[in-house]
Amino acid sequence: MAKPARPIDGRPNLPRPITPFVGREQELADLRRLLADPACRLLTLVGPGGFGKTRLAAQAAAETAALPDGVCFVELQGVRTPDRLAQAIADALGLSASSAAPPLDQLLDALRDKTCLLVLDNFESMLEPDAAPAAAAALLGQLLETAPGVKALITSREALNAFGEWRYPVGGLSVPAAGSAGDPAWEACGAVRLFVQAARRVRPDFSPAAEAAGITRLCRLVEGMPLALELAAAWTKTLTCAAIADEIAGGAGILQADLHNLPEGHRSVPAIFHQAWSRLPDEEQRVFRRLAVFRAGFELPAAAEVAGATLPMLGALLDKALIRREAHGRYSLHELLRQYAETRLETAGEAEAAAARHATYYANFLHSWQEALQGGQQAAAARLIPAELENIRAAWAWLVEHAAADAIQRAAYTLHYVFQFQSRYREGAEAFEQAAQSLAARQPLSPGLAEVLVYQGWFCLRLGQFQKARAALDQSQSILQALGLPAPAGASRDPVVGLGALANTLGDYAEAERLGEAARQTHTANQDPGNLMDAYYVLANAALAQGDYEAAGRHAHQAYALAEALHDRWMMAYILNDLGRVACGLGDYPLARQRFQASYDLREALSDPEGMAMALTHLGRAARLEHDY
Repeated sequence: MAKPARPIDGRPNLPRPITPFVGREQELADLRRLLADPACRLLTLVGPGGFGKTRLAAQAAAETAALPDGVCFVELQGVRTPDRLAQAIADALGLSASSAAPPLDQLLDALRDKTCLLVLDNFESMLEPDAAPAAAAALLGQLLETAPGVKALITSREALNAFGEWRYPVGGLSVPAAGSAGDPAWEACGAVRLFVQAARRVRPDFSPAAEAAGITRLCRLVEGMPLALELAAAWTKTLTCAAIADEIAGGAGILQADLHNLPEGHRSVPAIFHQAWSRLPDEEQRVFRRLAVFRAGFELPAAAEVAGATLPMLGALLDKALIRREAHGRYSLHELLRQYAETRLETAGEAEAAAARHATYYANFLHSWQEALQGGQQAAAARLIPAELENIRAAWAWLVEHAAADAIQRAAYTLHYVFQFQSRYREGAEAFEQAAQSLAARQPLSPGLAEVLVYQGWFCLRLGQFQKARAALDQSQSILQALGLPAPAGASRDPVVGLGALANTLGDYAEAERLGEAARQTHTANQDPGNLMDAYYVLANAALAQGDYEAAGRHAHQAYALAEALHDRWMMAYILNDLGRVACGLGDYPLARQRFQASYDLREALSDPEGMAMALTHLGRAARLEHDY
């Protein structure tokens, strides 16, 4: 263990908090490794206020392998000039205040031959625009060059942007997975441990087991932010954890406490964020508040179009730890920071315009995938689009609220497939029903309304809501007939096909055959392979249900050939199940299992749980028929 002492006179120097250190096992392991690396001489812990950078730095310093001249902790709150920086370090080292030599000279002489760690806390005050940040960085560089045995561990709300700087972003404590309450690993999460520790200080009888679900939600809402957890815990004397979580979800106003031994700026989460906000130039403030419209992250093109952000601007906000860079080039805001930025957006009177740009961007984003979904890139869509699902939901809600017919129609086809691929049938039914109601109130006869009604019908059929399915599909067909329009080209877009599938589900196979044949003739004449594929699918299922395996096989093969030509792997998987059922009916169980397995493989590539389950069920039935128990 490193000596918690000043390198010069041996007196103890690291802070000694009155509460135990909790969690951060991975972060401490990382910092021990970095501080042991000879190449890492200047290491900055970067993060917003309230995330426990000081506690983490002090704990890492205490756990650092023994250094001959120990560790020195230097508090820099309010230090704003290079001279004061040199003096603060000299004071912390216990250098003589009576010396005539300038503090920097004293410092360089004292540390020249030392091997120690300097922990420089709250360095952000040196980085104010009027505080000569370049001079402060130059002083650090001079010190480290003169004293090759010295390392600097810095905490700051923004990066130094100094040559040779290593950055370590400090986020929240580990949080439990949703629904993990009662799991053995639940109480091991750092956020849970800190919250329970703090709650028991105000309520000694606090029982985490009794409020596990509320604690889990609360920890996830604040994303493990230590100060937020401490302030939330203070409310357990009057509110349940579920109620505290509800308050936080509605805004961070509850996250404040009148604790006299907390610094003024740490008595509420909004106050901390206001400190960071007030340091931003006008243009960075403008971009940051506009980023509040994004949910669960964003990519650079979206930030550019919606918030007017540039790559250097995002870099500046990264340096200040106000946004984070995630895997695959995405950026995100901590949820509490996002809430704060949202209040600033509303105060600036820009909320509605920003939401409109956000909704328009994601409507166009969905539309940009339409051709890909019809042309063989379904697996890519299934992999990439879900990352934007929270943004898509927010955008769709805005479009529906404002009955933005053109944008809804641009987004609808792809959104329908997003929900289908992920088996989000209930969400799909609700989303398209809301859109249909909104459009019907303003444009009762429009192609856009006809299209969203088709998708509503398919999802209601999935859910067994047969009356609602029929009503939606009938209304869609009536609108198209009134307008004298054919169904839009592409799979799943003809209400007649949907009504045929409904007839099959209800056991009215003669009606299913009639509707399927009508759709087949229409889409053969229209040269619309997507809807034609669906028509053959309806005919195949009607024949299968009646035991006509020859006709079922013929229709299914025609449907499969169209799906293959369209590179529609999702539909190919459905038709392979039908071809497998035909093989079962004809007693060819090995062929049936081969087709069911191929269907499963396609659905697995699309991460489609319902499709995988269906294929596994068919595989099990085929194995049973072969007595392969």
